[in-house]
Amino acid sequence: NGAIETLKLAQKFKRPGVLDAEDNVTQESVELASHVAFSLPGLECFTRESDLKKALIQVKNFTKAWVCVTAGDRGVFFLDKNELENIPSAQVKVKDTLGAGDVWHGAFTLSLAKGKKELDAVRFANSTASLKCTAFGGRDSFPTLKQVQDFIKEQ
Repeated sequence: NGAIETLKLAQKFKRPGVLDAEDNVTQESVELASHVAFSLPGLECFTRESDLKKALIQVKNFTKAWVCVTAGDRGVFFLDKNELENIPSAQVKVKDTLGAGDVWHGAFTLSLAKGKKELDAVRFANSTASLKCTAFGGRDSFPTLKQVQDFIKEQ
């Protein structure tokens, strides 16, 4: 209910409404969001479809939102004119993935709030989450903006 009310406020104030779509996501919240980022299990549970392209097309049939699915070290998949596209993650030595999804969603949302286009926001979020995975721990391992910017320059 909190997510739905937040997405309504985002619409009212013409701001991005980003939905972190896990296995308990509702159709109403997907319809209200401007951007929907499913996890792999969330997309499969929501659509009952294991084929990524078919699942994303199914979602796009009832929402105007920009829709993608995060796939860990495989990066992010989305549709461009009904063709499945991929923005890969940076290849890093993984120490801990705890919080990587939350970091990804935060970085993606921050980028959109700063006026970035979706693909640029995904690239930034992928880099941020990849960098997070190189350090052990929860919040203490979340990278700073400067660390992310330096990491992106190194890529």
